[in-house]
Amino acid sequence: MNTPSIVVTAMGHFVPQTRLDNNFFSESDIAADSQWIADRTGIQTRYSVLDRTDIHLLRQGTTDYIRLMHAGKVMSIAAMANQTWAVMRERLPRTGGPPRLDLLISGTSIPDWGAPANACMIARELGVNCTAFDVNAACSSFVVGVHVLRSMLMSGSGRCGAVFTCERLSMCLNYAEYSNCVLLGDGAAGAVFEVAPSTPQGLELLDTIIASDPSGANLVTIPVGGMFAQHGRAVQKFAITKTVEITEALLQRNGLTARDIRYFISHQANLRMLTSVVSRLGLHPEQHLYNVDSHGNRGAAGAPMVMSMHWDRFAPGDLIVMAVVGAGLTWGAALFRCLYSAGGGKQISPGWMIRMDSTGVASPLSRILLDPDLQRMSSPVVRALFALSYLCKSSRYVWSSQTTPRRKWTSSHTSMAPSSSQCARTSTCFVR
Repeated sequence: MNTPSIVVTAMGHFVPQTRLDNNFFSESDIAADSQWIADRTGIQTRYSVLDRTDIHLLRQGTTDYIRLMHAGKVMSIAAMANQTWAVMRERLPRTGGPPRLDLLISGTSIPDWGAPANACMIARELGVNCTAFDVNAACSSFVVGVHVLRSMLMSGSGRCGAVFTCERLSMCLNYAEYSNCVLLGDGAAGAVFEVAPSTPQGLELLDTIIASDPSGANLVTIPVGGMFAQHGRAVQKFAITKTVEITEALLQRNGLTARDIRYFISHQANLRMLTSVVSRLGLHPEQHLYNVDSHGNRGAAGAPMVMSMHWDRFAPGDLIVMAVVGAGLTWGAALFRCLYSAGGGKQISPGWMIRMDSTGVASPLSRILLDPDLQRMSSPVVRALFALSYLCKSSRYVWSSQTTPRRKWTSSHTSMAPSSSQCARTSTCFVR
């Protein structure tokens, strides 16, 4: 039985106005040297919901976060989500207004409210009436929220939902101590998910995995009313190890290798961590998308913000992996593929896959099958063309249909499956 196609039809993000470069910390007597920050973390700038004057007051101990919030000097979670929603609405592939949200999930490490759910406050701010609740998995909250939303949409609990991650990590930093405040920044991201949309434009959600290890719950903490703290070396080791492991697990259970994916997006902890992960996965630098160098670590908003900022970059057939880690300890990964890019290109639909050589140049056969009019061909015709291509041994193209939730991209005829050496030379594009 076919599972419903769930598509990210729009993404959005929000960046606060206050820009803090490395010189700010050295000039404020928070960190000794701006170049040291860049060398150790790879971060040059980050953004905050606080203005510079209030950060200086926090550094001096003449104000606190409660006073700033009561004075209206801190942007609310709902307001950040509203700014993100404005970007999402502009990107939605329709002219009749935004879709009706049935579900809304929010994830944040620094909430405005213990009760009600911050998602309810976001829904009120957006003016939508839907089922709304929070999912908190620290920096893994976006993928965990997507995993929960996917399950609900597949169960028939709704046709359209949204996930928001709004982070204000500058609200839990000790500016008298440099080790954490130079890493963290603020920002928000969000995505709209629709079941079998009439206009299949965006990113199809193919698979999600989430996991946790509560034995490490004390390694990254934000106590109520307290400051962010982490065991740096242990957290760095965990982040690298689990990001690699869950990415490989996601690829393996979908019959893919690192070379099959077009783009990889990870938790934006620091550039040194990301570089290590990319190297261990055997990814080419061009496959790696990040912005931690220019925006810092924005917790759960980091990875989806990278995806949103590159929304117009994705081309039909691109496979994108997002892998995140967070306090808890938690980690998760999601697999997407681009159906149609906002910048143009042929629209494709869920179903068929073609593996192309590393140059990205498709064979004449693949060019024919990428034609929208021929995407509606019956499966016997497709199988006949595939068999002909295989018998002629003129290319390394492998065709398969997807009908199971696990997305095993392999041929039903095992004798026609590519060898491991062939897989090592291929990337992936999809057609119907």
